[in-house]
Amino acid sequence: MTTYADTNILVRLLTNDIPEQVEAALRLIDEHGSVHVTSSTMLETAYVLITHYTRNRDNIVASLTDVLKSHQFVVDEAIVWRLALELFGSTTLALHDCYIAARALSEGAMLLTFDEALEKVMQRKQAEG
Repeated sequence: MTTYADTNILVRLLTNDIPEQVEAALRLIDEHGSVHVTSSTMLETAYVLITHYTRNRDNIVASLTDVLKSHQFVVDEAIVWRLALELFGSTTLALHDCYIAARALSEGAMLLTFDEALEKVMQRKQAEG
């Protein structure tokens, strides 16, 4: 059976702020083997880390990259997330915009937006090929 981790599991592991929950999370993951992480969980985890833990962009990129690299997690759309985190780390765009851009770019799709900064990033990345 597939097992999914919610935002609380990721936040506990990335912040190590409640040791007993960190231990419980690690135990649960060990019991279930690899655990799936949805894109909405990745977005919410970043939101919580930014708003409640005042983590900066570099820390968010590093933390979510650690999740992507971990053998314990299977992240939905991992290729999209690698590009989204690259964009997030190199621009001032919000993570959800970076995710949408990465999704469109990975599919060779067009992105409709009124956001000029997002449009410029899309044009630059499309020109890079």
